[in-house]
Amino acid sequence: MKEKLLENKKKVLENLYLTVFAVFCLYFFMWTTTFWVSWPDFFVSDLRTVMIALIVVKASVSEKKSNWKELVFEIGLIAVFLAVKNRNGQEILLDTLLLILGAKEIASEKLIRVYTVTIATALFVTIGASLLGIIENLSYAQPGRMTRMAFGIGYPTDFGAHVLFLLLCYFYLRRKKIQYVELAITVLIGGLIYIFCGARTNALCIWLLAGVLFYTKIRRDDAKKRKKEYEMASWFSGLLASAGTICAAGILILSMLYTKGSSIFLKLDSILSQRLSFSKKGMEVYGFSIFGQYIPMQGNGGSTETPLNYFFLDSSYISILLQYGLIMFVMILILWGIIGLRARKEKDWVLLWILAIIAFQSIMEQHLLDISYNPFLWILFAETGKKRKQKKISGAEKNI
Repeated sequence: MKEKLLENKKKVLENLYLTVFAVFCLYFFMWTTTFWVSWPDFFVSDLRTVMIALIVVKASVSEKKSNWKELVFEIGLIAVFLAVKNRNGQEILLDTLLLILGAKEIASEKLIRVYTVTIATALFVTIGASLLGIIENLSYAQPGRMTRMAFGIGYPTDFGAHVLFLLLCYFYLRRKKIQYVELAITVLIGGLIYIFCGARTNALCIWLLAGVLFYTKIRRDDAKKRKKEYEMASWFSGLLASAGTICAAGILILSMLYTKGSSIFLKLDSILSQRLSFSKKGMEVYGFSIFGQYIPMQGNGGSTETPLNYFFLDSSYISILLQYGLIMFVMILILWGIIGLRARKEKDWVLLWILAIIAFQSIMEQHLLDISYNPFLWILFAETGKKRKQKKISGAEKNI
């Protein structure tokens, strides 16, 4: 009777958390749109307070107690996030920390499903409102090419990123149930993003997603016919699990070596849409720091006029390193690596590909640590695959 009562309490708390989680996601999504929302005073701070309360109560009724290694890691995680947040005043770090801690012992599929339904619904409403003229549909004319449209989002590439991350979430939920027709539709969506938004990086990532999942499905179906389970090559799965670190090292080294006197670097910078030159400028002007610093940035988002003082660190890795400091930069790479290694251990090849694609996309765009786009950082402490199966077996043994 006591066990059933405790289980009911945990379910109620989980549902309450997921509700607050959905509101949190919606709040941050709305800031990426051209909607003008007058939020109540202290709305987000009150939301944080409710989330902290739910995290504490969830932890108090949990039967699972962290071992000393997990406890040290969690304390270190909290200390790093709060130390960096207190020094540069970036509230986004506190929000990210709460989302990571709040996901503990919640099924990763539930988190991703709630995020997907919330953001997909909001995005469809935003698209409709922009096409009906209710909100502004920012358009950017390009000589010799189709006009780029943002469909109610602040910038066309940001719209493309929303679509990409929703597709990543969708296929994470589908995993072993993925069908070829879904992949064909994904290729078409990538084409539409390229044509109407001119979002080359996101279109490329969407096509890459369709391609790797097509290959994975072929290999999985072939193994099934032979009554075996598809196994990704160990060296390759290790490479995918390390994609975040590899991509971060790549863009960091190239940015540090960049010089205007090299025709090779100038060509590469042009291909990467000036990511190298702006990253190098950020390093020279602001330098590196342990706990980060405030860096004023002015991008193209929210307006069709190009600002005279344009300066924006698009690369997630460079942005995190310069704005949040060396410690946070290393911490994020460690967290991303842990999630990747766990996916590799659990043979969750689809998740492994998803993490690698996000790592690749983060070379060019700033959404790795962006609440309104990337929900996969939050599954660090969530219940995934084998962890959930072990929990179910343990529960069954108790009932016996």
